Amino acid sequence: PQDYEGTSQELFRFSLVANWDPEAINGTFSALTGYIDSDTHEEYDWDANAAGRPDMVRANPRIPPDDFTSGTHDIFNDDTVEIFSQELRWRSELDGPLNYTLGLQYWTQERVQLEQGILGGADLPDRLPGDGIVGDPMWQNDFFQVLENGDNIRDPREVEDEHKSIYAQIEWDINDQWKSTFEARWTDEKFKQERTIAIRGFVSPFGGLLNANDQDCSITRVVECLTADAILRDDLDETDLLPIEQFPYNKRINSEVSSDFIAPKFTLEYKPDDDSMYYFSAGKGVKPAGIDVLGGGGQPAATGFDEFDLFTPEGFAEAEEAVIQRYLDERIFASEKMWAYELGSKQTFSGGFGDLVFNSALFFQDYTDKQVSVRTVNPATNLTTRQTINAGAAEVW
Repeated sequence: PQDYEGTSQELFRFSLVANWDPEAINGTFSALTGYIDSDTHEEYDWDANAAGRPDMVRANPRIPPDDFTSGTHDIFNDDTVEIFSQELRWRSELDGPLNYTLGLQYWTQERVQLEQGILGGADLPDRLPGDGIVGDPMWQNDFFQVLENGDNIRDPREVEDEHKSIYAQIEWDINDQWKSTFEARWTDEKFKQERTIAIRGFVSPFGGLLNANDQDCSITRVVECLTADAILRDDLDETDLLPIEQFPYNKRINSEVSSDFIAPKFTLEYKPDDDSMYYFSAGKGVKPAGIDVLGGGGQPAATGFDEFDLFTPEGFAEAEEAVIQRYLDERIFASEKMWAYELGSKQTFSGGFGDLVFNSALFFQDYTDKQVSVRTVNPATNLTTRQTINAGAAEVW
């Protein structure tokens, strides 16, 4: 057997800053460009056994929907991130008491995650290309060939984050001792995610329901079996249909959340001499809304759908849509907003032993819809998963 590769990363980073000081206008124009391309590969052991060990795979098959502990557990992840940013800024250098800064910023992030984790016994035995037995020197090569074929990619996740903002700042030198600054930034941000989720926990009453090809829908995936031609066997009625719990099936979903806000800030400074400065500031900060990307155990639980008519394809589709919507509702979190107030001073004391710098500050932060990360248990899988939620209000002194 070969060793696990662990974690490796290839990173390319580029930045360019260009400044232009036109003679006819008092000011500086700046262009800041950035680009990042990152590829990360993770390969590590989870169950303290050799990857794809055939006796473990065949002796301990996974039996959905309750068994998530048997089989072979190994993690093989690939994460690709591409970021591009562009900022244009103009800063005036006027002789009078007023100066200003104007700018706009754009950046986008595209991320693709390929997760090949928790490869259970039920996933591999029929697809190992070789003999797959202990003592066969090729059994681990067979296992990695299955991985390379991409058959076990559980959750390819694609994320796109787009940010656009415009900002302005005005500085006013009131006199030699007082100075005030006002600034504001308007931001529009969109977060999109496409991923596969495993829907499980449905209790299907389709035992005995046949489609046009005489396939028994109780022994196949309901959404693949039922068609518009599905018919109920003449010798059965709804009371005779047996509840059949379906194995998990994959569903590709798209989700999007947007944030649009203005964040202002005001600062007042008082400088009585060259060695001391006192200030007060008040500003609003916003952390945009988003969708949880990482975290395991993400299959949604399907309970409490008695109001749906699961005896028809239409009713099942409505129940499935409700499960997906609940899954998204649990993983979309709102913007976090904060008002921050600060009162402080910066002082320098000179003496025989050199200069002593003393800075002090009193601050208060008032949060609304604060975003916090918690761990919860998914009732469908009994696995813990990390989740971002809005915790309500918070105050920090």
